[in-house]
Amino acid sequence: MSTAPTEAIEITVVAFLRRRRDIPPMAGIIDTIKLAGTLVLALPAAIAGLELVLIRGQTTIGIALIGLAIGLVVIQHWLTLPTDIPELLAKRLVGVVSKEPEPDAEDER
Repeated sequence: MSTAPTEAIEITVVAFLRRRRDIPPMAGIIDTIKLAGTLVLALPAAIAGLELVLIRGQTTIGIALIGLAIGLVVIQHWLTLPTDIPELLAKRLVGVVSKEPEPDAEDER
């Protein structure tokens, strides 16, 4: 079996995420732990929602639970908490300090 379609999808998703949030190629350990904590709460709600929609036929409550699970992950990804501010400031400071100088016209001669 070829894994080319899977790799293409993965590359597309990574490119989209980098463009949307300017994240580095590998997320830090703190970001991974935050995502894992959010998934601990979101996955049971999503599974219960799927069960209600697919097996029991209670679409309203099931869709609400699936929406709640998706909302938890999205909010965790996009929301800036007060504890995230020092990290954001450090990233901006590193970006300002590590910018390469523009070449002068005299250097090109």
